[in-house]
Amino acid sequence: LDLFLLDSTSLATAHARGVGLSLLYINRVVNTDEALVARTVSRTAPQQKDIRSPKDLDGLTVGVPFGSSAHYHLSFLMELFEVQIDLRFLPPDDLLAAWDMGLIDAAWASNPTRSQLQARGGETLVNSGL
Repeated sequence: LDLFLLDSTSLATAHARGVGLSLLYINRVVNTDEALVARTVSRTAPQQKDIRSPKDLDGLTVGVPFGSSAHYHLSFLMELFEVQIDLRFLPPDDLLAAWDMGLIDAAWASNPTRSQLQARGGETLVNSGL
């Protein structure tokens, strides 16, 4: 192929593996499309715990697609806020099911999953624009 469209994760992976690529154009900047959406009260903690900020996620369960830009943002957030999170690596469609079953307290996702989590009562704690 002479020209193709890649997401940022695939581009970074290809570069890390030594594939010779040149970036010509950035199709879209995610910025605020991805967000960390959380319940206002934990369903996985042994005791009821309010969730109002990323620090409140310490010890809780958060879903995220593995290897995605959302995964990288969540890893950075964990370091920034010094929190330990039980990560559940799930594809976007499974994030919704895990949310509905009460298996996760939050998820870092992009649209349409992010909007669907918000429609189910989730609140945005932070977006990918940090």
